[in-house]
Amino acid sequence: MLFICGIKCCCKAESVNMDTATNSSGNCSMPFDSRGFTNVAILRAISGLLSAFCAFYSVLLIVAFKRYLLSFQRIALYFCISSLIKGLSDATNRVDYVFRNAATRNYCEWSGFYLQYALWTQFLSILCFVSCTMSKVVFQKEHVRFERLLPLLIYAFPLTFNWIPFISATYGKSALLCWIRDINEADCTASAFGIWLQYVLWTVPQAVLIVASTIVYFAGSAVLISRRRKWTPADHANQTETQRGDKKEIVILLLFPIIFVVLNIPSFAIAVLQTLYVTSSDDPLLPVWYLYGLFTPLAPCVFCTRQTSSA
Repeated sequence: MLFICGIKCCCKAESVNMDTATNSSGNCSMPFDSRGFTNVAILRAISGLLSAFCAFYSVLLIVAFKRYLLSFQRIALYFCISSLIKGLSDATNRVDYVFRNAATRNYCEWSGFYLQYALWTQFLSILCFVSCTMSKVVFQKEHVRFERLLPLLIYAFPLTFNWIPFISATYGKSALLCWIRDINEADCTASAFGIWLQYVLWTVPQAVLIVASTIVYFAGSAVLISRRRKWTPADHANQTETQRGDKKEIVILLLFPIIFVVLNIPSFAIAVLQTLYVTSSDDPLLPVWYLYGLFTPLAPCVFCTRQTSSA
C-alpha cells in the first residue's frame, strides 16, 4: 500500500526558514500566498471537483447496475464514496484566494477538519479494500461478519479523534491547504503542538499502516503469482464463476497500488525535495506543485472508473 504515501508531508512547518512576516491584518505572509500558489490552489480545486463528479458518477453506476453483489465490489463502492468525500474536500478546501474576510478563518478551520476526515476515510477504505481482497483471494477466507463493520470503521472511526485539534484551535491554514496549522498565527513561528498533531493524527499512523500493508501486499502477490503458475490448461478451462471473479479481483488488486503510485509521484517529489530545497528558497518547487494540484486529486477517479467499467 505504498500508494498513499504521506500526501501531507509537504505541509511541515517552514516559517522559520521562509522569511515569514506579519501583515496589517495579522496573518502570516508566506510564499504560499503568492499568485503562483493561488493558481495551484485553484487548479487543485478544479481537479477535486472533477474527481468528485467522477466518483459520484461511479457510485450511481454501481448502484444502478447492482455492481455490489460481490464483496470486493461493495468495498470498492465504499472507496468511491470516500473518493467523493475527498474530491469535495479538495474542491472546497481553500476559498481565501477568492474571498478574503474574517469569515474565511472559521471556514478554513472547519475545512481543515473536513480534509482530515476525508483523508482518513479514503485511507481506511483503501486499507480495507486491499486487506479484505487479499484475505479472500490469497487465504480463501470470507469476511462477511467483519464486512458489516467496515462502514463504521471507514466513516465513523475517523470522527473519534479528528476533533482533537479543535481543542487548541489548531485547524487552519497550513502551507497550501487548510489543515492542521504548523505555524503560530500570533508571531509566525513554528507551532510545535501543531506539528506534533500532524504526526500523531496522520503521518505516524499512516506510515505504520503503509509499512505493514506493503509487506502483506507483496507477500500476498507472491502467493497469487505462484498459485497461478501452477495452473494447468485444464484448470483454466474448468474455471468456475467464483474463480473467474477471483481472477478479476487479482487483476484489480495488482493494478490498484501501481495506479496510485504513478498519480501520486508529484506528492512524493514534493515531500522529498522540500527537505532539500524549500529552506533556502521563497519559491518552493512551483512546477512540481502544479503537477500535484492537477494529478493528485484525480488519482481516486482512475480507480473508480476502472472499477465501474470492469465490475
